[in-house]
Amino acid sequence: MPAGALVKGATHYAVLPRTTSPAGKGRAMHIIHYKVDGLDCAEEVAILRRDIGGLAGVLNLEFDVVNARMSVEYDPEAMDPANIVLAVARTGMQASAWEQRLTAGPRPFWERHG
Repeated sequence: MPAGALVKGATHYAVLPRTTSPAGKGRAMHIIHYKVDGLDCAEEVAILRRDIGGLAGVLNLEFDVVNARMSVEYDPEAMDPANIVLAVARTGMQASAWEQRLTAGPRPFWERHG
């Protein structure tokens, strides 16, 4: 699979590692995506940037406030993704695996009620 392909893991979805990262100096980096309950404004983004961005091994954070999504680029040699979930919990928010949302609309009436 090419770099950037979406892979479902046991606890999260991840993009296949890139071979290099500007911050990683040639090492393979990973990106994981989380749904963050409680992420709904810039104040929460600032809290998460401070607390998650300060963890050893976290290289980059990206946020989608509208969808409450946080993407974390990290060095797998220096960071265990479980520590990210624990750090989010310490902020009072809750991180869970990002589930890919269905793009299809609701099922027709006859499918739902057979």
